[in-house]
Amino acid sequence: MTRGYAVVLTLMVLAAALFAGWYSTTRVIYFPPELREFRNGCERFEGGSLPVLDEDEAARYAGALRAMEEPSLYLAAGARAPATFRLTVEPSFHPTWVVRIDSLPDGSRTITSKLRSYPSSREPMQVRRRLLAPEEIAALDAMIAGTGVLETPLKCVGGVDGARWIVEATDGQGGYTFVHSHSPMAGPVREVGDHLFSLADIRPEYLY
Repeated sequence: MTRGYAVVLTLMVLAAALFAGWYSTTRVIYFPPELREFRNGCERFEGGSLPVLDEDEAARYAGALRAMEEPSLYLAAGARAPATFRLTVEPSFHPTWVVRIDSLPDGSRTITSKLRSYPSSREPMQVRRRLLAPEEIAALDAMIAGTGVLETPLKCVGGVDGARWIVEATDGQGGYTFVHSHSPMAGPVREVGDHLFSLADIRPEYLY
């Protein structure tokens, strides 16, 4: 083996190691690592012992959020950033939707909606943002409290096709909440999700 070849090989190994470390970190940085250890029954396979959020699912969610140019609320919570509430709907066969509510220092809130185009499409991501009216804020808070969505028991989700509905919330004091569901037809995640879509004036042709 020549010295030049050995140097190139060493650099390739180092680059591969760095990439592996970066990839491993980005797979979990959006969500608390302990979700991979906590186990509970699955929604569609009762009695299962899968983790609430396994590595593949965490990578899928994180990949969707990175593609939507969305921040990590888990990290934002640790930094005590202003309170945020986010819904991500990540279907198997359709573009991803994100609706995010951000609190501002003066007590007002903005709503931001994003639609990600298909990876093969040249269409840019659609982004809309506006201030919420006081009555809209009150109605949203009542909906979140009334459904108890942030107290939903953590479960793993089952099923291959369909859509993942992911709810995340930070309270501005270091607290972070994660809830997810697989194609919910009813229940707290669906109710809050439908309310957010209505606030964002979104009427998807699909919503499953």
